[in-house]
Amino acid sequence: MAFKALCLGLLCALFAFCIYTPIPSNIEEYWKVTAIDIFAKTGTFMAMCLESIGIIKCEKFISTILSLDHTQPVSDEYVTVMDTEFVDIPVRLYLPKRKSETPRRAVIYIHGGGFCF
Repeated sequence: MAFKALCLGLLCALFAFCIYTPIPSNIEEYWKVTAIDIFAKTGTFMAMCLESIGIIKCEKFISTILSLDHTQPVSDEYVTVMDTEFVDIPVRLYLPKRKSETPRRAVIYIHGGGFCF
């Protein structure tokens, strides 16, 4: 029993050492940076462990976790928001409800991913 407790303690200490990142003192809301950093490192650590024992590939695990962060489109009195597809790529459109005489500009945001694929 003592050996198992020692192994668990060492594993916890190693995990805490792996996820620790020093935060500069001039950041006002350091807990936001810390939470994001811990989430990213914990997710990567879990994905690598699951892949090393042959349960799931790292890329599949991360894409599954990221797919849980889907927000529903919400419209208001100024903008209509809708999800659609453009050549098999999911797209979210934000359309203003007020009509315009001149052509409108568009902003296209393309996210490159988390550099893991």
